[in-house]
Amino acid sequence: MEKELARVAELRRNQEFEQAYLLMQTLYQQNPKDPAYNYQLAWCCDNLGKEKEAISYYETAIREGLEEGLVDAYSGLGRSYRALGRYEEARATFETALEAFPDNLALKAFASLTAYNLGESRIAVSTLLTLLLNHVTDESLQSYGRALRYYGEHLDEVVEE
Repeated sequence: MEKELARVAELRRNQEFEQAYLLMQTLYQQNPKDPAYNYQLAWCCDNLGKEKEAISYYETAIREGLEEGLVDAYSGLGRSYRALGRYEEARATFETALEAFPDNLALKAFASLTAYNLGESRIAVSTLLTLLLNHVTDESLQSYGRALRYYGEHLDEVVEE
């Protein structure tokens, strides 16, 4: 199993996505409940823009107890839902993932994009600003840190003249 999965990963690194997908489909047929096979096949689907197909594989991988790559499976599932306009499902997926991986910045960023898609632009902008200010050390950004934090919390505030 490890050798075959390493081959799939190599094909993906070489951007040979169709070959990786075909090999992964063959492996999957041998054990369709294997969480690692489902995860890898979902990833291959994503590489080919087959988000709709990827969803069931991500769901199975998570349900069947995927351990290695679980955070990426949640991320892939949420991103696939979002790409298909299934924003509520994306939100629920990112919320579940963030309960398990509360410090994962990518999950927070994707959850913010989903909030935007759901019309929650205040939450989206505020969260993304916080991520930026807490994790980017650029001096020009940090020199306005105090102001940006304030404005991020008061996006709709207008000062009286």
